[in-house]
Amino acid sequence: MAWTTPRTWNVGELVTAAFLNTNIRDNTNALLHPIVLSGTTITIANSTAETSLGKVTVPANSMGANGLLDITYAGEYLATRAVGDTVRLRVNWGGTDIMGINPSDTITLTAGNLTHGLTAWVLNVRVINLGITSSQYAVAEFKYDTFGGSGGQTTLNTWLPTTAQISHAKPTIDTTASRDFEVFATLNAASANLTFTRYLLHGLEASP
Repeated sequence: MAWTTPRTWNVGELVTAAFLNTNIRDNTNALLHPIVLSGTTITIANSTAETSLGKVTVPANSMGANGLLDITYAGEYLATRAVGDTVRLRVNWGGTDIMGINPSDTITLTAGNLTHGLTAWVLNVRVINLGITSSQYAVAEFKYDTFGGSGGQTTLNTWLPTTAQISHAKPTIDTTASRDFEVFATLNAASANLTFTRYLLHGLEASP
């Protein structure tokens, strides 16, 4: 939904449903607003199967020519099995893998980079239309704390040092049709001591 410059009203002018829908309903929908908010827990454990961390459905034409998606996933990663354990994230937009297509360009979190234990992680992805409805720039930032420790993070309200990875892409998804945004995770080994959990999924959309 595109933003329309608000109407300047005149004294005595008749207020119609069409005016109200354009100036109030449509402009309200065009503001930054949540398109998904989920606190459902998704945990991958004892499995090497690729698992969805949640889907965001973007309605047809809602991004307009310059619309923005701002999507955040967050949770915990437990790695007490082996130093070389990894989790791979694959980012899919509109049915096309835009990040994490090959092992060399996947977003990874490796236990070898941490002291074994429980670590917090957050993935934020922004996708913007570049003046037309079928050309985007996408950038992802994956952060995780480096606290680790045998027992992991035990004080949840403590600020922790973090490590970040950044990936970007230039997809060409036609947003005049309804499109799904989805992130998948895969663990390298099946073990009770290797788990990846998503607690939060939050998606915002803005269409100027």
